[in-house]
Amino acid sequence: FVVDGSLANDARLKTLFLAVLLVNICYCVAKLPLYYKYPERATPGALATWGALSATAAGALVLLRGMARPARDASGELVDGGEDITTGAGEYLADMIWVVCLTQIFFILTKWALLLLVVIPGYAMFRLGMDVLVPMYKARQEAAAAPAEPAQQFANRKERRAAQKSGGKGRP
Repeated sequence: FVVDGSLANDARLKTLFLAVLLVNICYCVAKLPLYYKYPERATPGALATWGALSATAAGALVLLRGMARPARDASGELVDGGEDITTGAGEYLADMIWVVCLTQIFFILTKWALLLLVVIPGYAMFRLGMDVLVPMYKARQEAAAAPAEPAQQFANRKERRAAQKSGGKGRP
C-alpha cells in the first residue's frame, strides 16, 4: 500500500536509470571496439554526440531524483513526500529520457538517428500551429469580415433613404 507515491517514484527512477545504463553499455560494447579497430570512424563528432546524449539523459535523471526526493526536517520528520514524477514536468523528463535512449540505440546503427530528436519539437510546433495559430488567424479573418457587414448595411440604408427622398421629390 503506497501512501505518498515514493515507492512508485523509486521504481520509476530505477527503471529509467537501468535504461540509461544499459543503452550506454550497449553503445560501448558495439562502438568502442569498432573505434579501436577503425580509428577513422571515431570522429570527435560521434564521440561528442554520444557524450551529449548521455549527459542529457543523466541530467534529466538528476532532475527527476531531486523532484522525487522527500524532504525531512532536522529531527527526521517527513515534511514533504516529494513530487509525483508520473505527472507534470516529471512525466516530460521521463519521456525525454526514453527518447534519448531510443536515439542512442539507433545511433549505434546510423548517424541519421539524431533526427529522432527533431521529431518531438517538430510535432509540438505542428500542434501549436494547428491548435493555436490557425484558430487565431481564422478569428482575425472573421473579425475583419464582420465589421464590413454593418458598414455595408449602413451604406445600403443611406442609399435607400436617398432613393426615398429623391423618389418623393419627383412625384407631383
